[in-house]
Amino acid sequence: MSSSRKLHHIHSFHPKIFLDTYFSGKPEMVFTGEVLKFPAQKIDNVLRSELEEGACVIDASISATLHHLFLVSYLFKEITLLRVSERCIMELRKWLDSHSEAFDWSHISTGMADLQGQRDDWQEKEMQLRSAIKEILKFDITKENPTDPIVLPQADCVITMWILDSTSTNEDEYMTTLRKMMKFVKPGGLLLVIATVNGTYYKVGEDTMHVFQHDENFVKNAVTKEGFTVTHCEVLARTSKSDLADYKGMSFVAARKVR
Repeated sequence: MSSSRKLHHIHSFHPKIFLDTYFSGKPEMVFTGEVLKFPAQKIDNVLRSELEEGACVIDASISATLHHLFLVSYLFKEITLLRVSERCIMELRKWLDSHSEAFDWSHISTGMADLQGQRDDWQEKEMQLRSAIKEILKFDITKENPTDPIVLPQADCVITMWILDSTSTNEDEYMTTLRKMMKFVKPGGLLLVIATVNGTYYKVGEDTMHVFQHDENFVKNAVTKEGFTVTHCEVLARTSKSDLADYKGMSFVAARKVR
């Protein structure tokens, strides 16, 4: 890891700047297909076919991201959000409380409602997701129980998006954090991993943030090694042109806990 690059869980960046850079609805936002649509569509496809309504979900994802949960929020009885910094938690609470300074996700909720032929119901999509989110907790990857002192019950599904990439500097650290996430999954439950393919950095404002370089085969081997069976894997090659990040694509891996 380059000494000039920062780690998401140690050198916390401003979540609003991160969201404005990679997840806004601005016409010039070049990452729409790769960071917005791809994760949301893949999660939607798997959960619609694999989960029944009333599922309990834990989401351990980067910064204050929420876009991947709008489309399938109707499936969830409860969602627990795990985030690695207090700044991310504060930003999420702003949105949950409909604070005027919260990041505007309406371009996502409108798009998701539109996909289901319910364009006028985008506000209902937001209310649906807000009502499903029961807890937002600090995810401390340095602890054996990352939510200590709270012991979370196992969930039907654990979703993790770019957290393993942005907090690991080597394979051992990646595997250690992955094992902690896997403990949250019920036997027979699902683990969904969204990751960058062969990325090494992303920029937030003036900061250059570290990314652990790996590909979809590494992810598949990692989850299989820990007693999960891969049920789906897909890679989207990069088409966006920007020096804000250097990933070569996005991967989606779904795996079921068999032991």
